[in-house]
Amino acid sequence: MRRRHALAADLPSLSAVLSRSFYDDPQTEFLFPDRATRDADLQVMFSTIASAGLRRGHTYALADAGGRITAAAIWSPPEVASLSETEVGPLVEAIIGRYGDEGLMRVGAMSEAMEANHPVDPHLYLFVVGVDPSQQGSGLGEALLAPTLAHCDATGTAAYLESSNPRNLGFYRRLGFDAVSEFYPEGGPLFTGMWRDPAG
Repeated sequence: MRRRHALAADLPSLSAVLSRSFYDDPQTEFLFPDRATRDADLQVMFSTIASAGLRRGHTYALADAGGRITAAAIWSPPEVASLSETEVGPLVEAIIGRYGDEGLMRVGAMSEAMEANHPVDPHLYLFVVGVDPSQQGSGLGEALLAPTLAHCDATGTAAYLESSNPRNLGFYRRLGFDAVSEFYPEGGPLFTGMWRDPAG
């Protein structure tokens, strides 16, 4: 596997692998409760997120020998918003079109809870990371994240993430993250905020 910066041409592959990896994640089950349409909804969401990540230049992919992307990570640098109001607009419109005001309320509840619990100290924010389900448990997540975390250590930069999947917390702890908060969006799943101080 080879880690590299993701390119604009990778957008469909990034969206696809992230959609597969998050299909059964508690936060996406909350946002998109209809399993029959969830895959299409996730494609819209992750296309929006990955497009924003590509513009910010901190989106990475792991590709196999044939060039197939099997994992992706999107980071936001300190004091840079992961999504602007303009960027998130198409996603909000798609959710309203699918779920109406109820869907809009879920998005608002999750956004408000995450914003209220987001640390104010400067940090690199791991907005999203996903590994294709067929490859999970094979070390790809660590291979994808380790170089960025090593850069954090070298530059004295903290890192932060949120997870709604309790199965992933042990993995993040092994990478040096510690739980610093727990919060529930109204009607939604438990989120755990995790902070990593630079080593050394």
